[in-house]
Amino acid sequence: MTSIEIRPVELNYQPTPCMSSDLNYEDVTLIWVDRNVNETIDCLDTKRHLSTIVNYFKVFDNSKEAVDYIRSASNEHIFLIISGSLCETITPQIHEQFQVKFVYVFCMNKDIYAERTYKYDKIRGMFVSKHELFHHLIDDVRVYENNLLAVDIFSRRHTSGVERSIRDYMTEESITLM
Repeated sequence: MTSIEIRPVELNYQPTPCMSSDLNYEDVTLIWVDRNVNETIDCLDTKRHLSTIVNYFKVFDNSKEAVDYIRSASNEHIFLIISGSLCETITPQIHEQFQVKFVYVFCMNKDIYAERTYKYDKIRGMFVSKHELFHHLIDDVRVYENNLLAVDIFSRRHTSGVERSIRDYMTEESITLM
């Protein structure tokens, strides 16, 4: 009888580029931009809470880096939180970006910034209370993700090589209901 020696195999684990932590495979990206985001215990607590709302959360204390990231993230669905002091500089730069779905202004004094934000329809509101911000974000993320799921199901169900419009689908559905 012949014996076979089995040698252990060394596995050299090296992450591949597709395993990078900078890649986002989630439906919604939450970004918070504030110059003071890393300076106080309250900001650290706020970051901790925000990170529980979505699975992909990024923080920037540099507005240029944030704008560059947003412009490069063309396949993401971005919910953006900005400080009141950065609202006037960042919002005009990113408002037309398709990937930015909603903007939330998180500030200490609504009265100072309120007038400047009315011209941007992506701004969901101005928030002084972080708890009020959390509640709006949670609701908006839930509704947005449900809508994404519905669109995904609809498009998978009705792709047969031929583009179909919602009107075509609705016409077919009304015929079958009659």
